[in-house]
Amino acid sequence: MEVLEERIRQKHAIRENYAKRLGHMFEFMPMAPFGRPNCWLTAGLLRESRLMPMDVVNALEKENIESRPVWKPMHLQPVFSDTAYFTAENNVDVSASLFARGVCLPSDTKMTSDQMDRVVRVCESL
Repeated sequence: MEVLEERIRQKHAIRENYAKRLGHMFEFMPMAPFGRPNCWLTAGLLRESRLMPMDVVNALEKENIESRPVWKPMHLQPVFSDTAYFTAENNVDVSASLFARGVCLPSDTKMTSDQMDRVVRVCESL
C-alpha cells in the first residue's frame, strides 16, 4: 500500500505515452469525468481494419515483447458455443467486436523508456 500511489501514477504515464504516440493506430479507453481509474492494463482497439490483433501480438512476439489480444468472450469459446448470450441494441455483439480489434499492450511499471520505445517502433512498423 505504501507504493500504491506511485504505481498508479506510473500506470497513468504508460497509458498516456501510448495514447500520445500510438493514438493514430489505437483507440484507447476514454477517461470518465467521474471516478479515478488506475490504468492497471493498457488495452487499445485497432483503428485500421487491415490489421488484426494477432498481427500486433505476433510482430511484438518476434521482438520478444509480450502482449496479447483482449480476453475472448465466453460465448466465442467452444465449450460455451451453444450457450445463450446478450447483445446490444440491433443485435450488436459488443464483446465480439472488442475482441476482434483489441490488444493488451505491455504496461508493467518496471518498463524502461527504451522498452516503451521498442513497443512503439514495432507497432508503427505495421
